Amino acid sequence: MSSVPDITHSLVQGGYSGTGNIDQDPIWMTGPEGNYYLSETLCGQASDIPCVKAGSAAAESLGVVDRITTTDHGPDTGMVDIGYHY
Repeated sequence: MSSVPDITHSLVQGGYSGTGNIDQDPIWMTGPEGNYYLSETLCGQASDIPCVKAGSAAAESLGVVDRITTTDHGPDTGMVDIGYHY
């Protein structure tokens, strides 16, 4: 039995092999409910984090359209963002 995790569609700073994984600075922002919002220029931040619209499926199919990942409190629509959904 293998004890190696199967990590996919995630941002892993420092890198990790797996489908859809990203190796970049996560550029976390502090928002109204915590410290782990995504940086996105459409929300007024200086740069886009690579996790915006980089998930594995549509937000609707994953049931997270009523959740948010960015500081503007806009719902996650279309391709799901990689990250914690408040």
